[in-house]
Amino acid sequence: MQILKDATLFFLRSTPNLATVIPAMAIIDEKLTTDSLNHSEFEAPIHAALRLAKKTLNRYNNMTDISEVYQIAMGMYFLHFFYVNILIYVITQSYTSTQAHILQ
Repeated sequence: MQILKDATLFFLRSTPNLATVIPAMAIIDEKLTTDSLNHSEFEAPIHAALRLAKKTLNRYNNMTDISEVYQIAMGMYFLHFFYVNILIYVITQSYTSTQAHILQ
């Protein structure tokens, strides 16, 4: 499959980090799912290989999900996302109430 070759070449160019590995795994998983359901394009042995590849990828996904490094990285992302949105909300509310006060 071309996507596996592309992923291999991509990760050989530099040292992968969590920010590049996780999206790449998601893209590969989506492609494996799509191709394993496409019965008109591939023969039975290819479907078996695709299912095996997907099972292997799911095993890595499960190990990633329980990894402390992954949980910390995702926690930091969501914390950052949460604080940025709260800040935007506070600024917007402050701006709106200031405008309303000025217009009175």
